[in-house]
Amino acid sequence: MFLIDKADQYGNGIALESDRGVLTYRQLLERSQTLASDLITEKNDLEGDRIVSQLPPSFDYVVLQWAVWQAGGIFVPLPHDIPNDDLRFLIEDIEPSTIIVEKGSLDTVLPFTGRDRVKTMDEYNTDSVKDLPSINNDRPCMLLYTSGTTGKPKGVVISHLNLEAQITSLQEAWGWTKQDKTVLTLPLYHVHGIVNILCCALASGATCRIHSRFDPQAVWNEFRKGDISLFMAVPTIYAKLMEWYDDVNKDEQRNLSKAVSNLRLTVSGSAPLSTSLFDRWYEISGHKMLERYGMTETGMILSNPLDGERRKG
Repeated sequence: MFLIDKADQYGNGIALESDRGVLTYRQLLERSQTLASDLITEKNDLEGDRIVSQLPPSFDYVVLQWAVWQAGGIFVPLPHDIPNDDLRFLIEDIEPSTIIVEKGSLDTVLPFTGRDRVKTMDEYNTDSVKDLPSINNDRPCMLLYTSGTTGKPKGVVISHLNLEAQITSLQEAWGWTKQDKTVLTLPLYHVHGIVNILCCALASGATCRIHSRFDPQAVWNEFRKGDISLFMAVPTIYAKLMEWYDDVNKDEQRNLSKAVSNLRLTVSGSAPLSTSLFDRWYEISGHKMLERYGMTETGMILSNPLDGERRKG
């Protein structure tokens, strides 16, 4: 598996950061392997069982994702705050073998499935590692649901080979290296957050700092630290960053503009970016945002160039 094999090369490099601390690539591998071992206590391979995650962006989310892959399962991320009617539809459509939730979400899920299928992360034994199955790259690794703008959300099956192709194309297009550090503020149940940010960072040996939710002041504070090299978000997030910027005094604005100018790349996608937002971000940051277009079914399709003219709109 591409990501797992890559991570083995990065050892003690910092893979993930959050307010909880840091997780190295070695620790991420160890934790995911012990969890994978407990996922297959009753058989040697999950053989495509669908494991639903309703965990928010966190270390546990990534550990579970990697564990499911290494155990031969299909990782199915869903929003942790999804309305009941939507949750019922998705559970019926997915037919998961297991649903992983936070402790506080048990009562939300139980009306739609049996207690034996719902677990929290602390119910697993992560004390030992057993032999894990050999996973062919043609096997499916994720089931991602479309946003449902034209009807009910539809499940899109992504294989390990699909995922590798998406990641490597973006590494080349956007110049990812192990010196990069990004901050994740997006949900982790769509391609934008999962592939473009999280998986690309981890496949590159870079560091991904995880925010469980978006807060404009917290993101500006990340920029102030001076170690974030690239940032990816949707237009609404950029608009809220600019609103917060406009509310501070002129001296603070100068400091924020200097901080964000040190990033090497800012990317916008998942919705149209207005020319006014493009121009205002350029005034604030000195960055001409790189816009790209993609779909759950295909991954990224089009992108403005890393080097060269970036056409707004």
